[in-house]
Amino acid sequence: MSFVSALLIYGVFIGVNFDPNVTEAQTKVLRNPPFEISVRTFFITLNAVLFFPIFFVAKHFVKIASYALEQGKSIRAISLIIFLFSIGKNNPLDIRKSKNIVSYSLIYFIGILCAWIIIA
Repeated sequence: MSFVSALLIYGVFIGVNFDPNVTEAQTKVLRNPPFEISVRTFFITLNAVLFFPIFFVAKHFVKIASYALEQGKSIRAISLIIFLFSIGKNNPLDIRKSKNIVSYSLIYFIGILCAWIIIA
């Protein structure tokens, strides 16, 4: 299940680059792409590399969501994020490891979004 979800999200991140409006904005940001490739190809490749970790993170996110359900917690978006940050030393080691992976990945994703907003 986590692989299918990750694949759909990954597809959206890659697929958005085929919109002409997005390509126009990308062209304004990067006038001369390296290696004389098209702007669209450059950004598709860049997104493919930057967002590839989603396949690894999805497994850990599903593990935390399953653990939250076992604990009787809600798995709505905000509730799950609150539960994520409430995981501490009294939780199993694999859940704490998953918490760290998901938390740092969230910071990584927010960093990518902020960088794009600043650049664009």
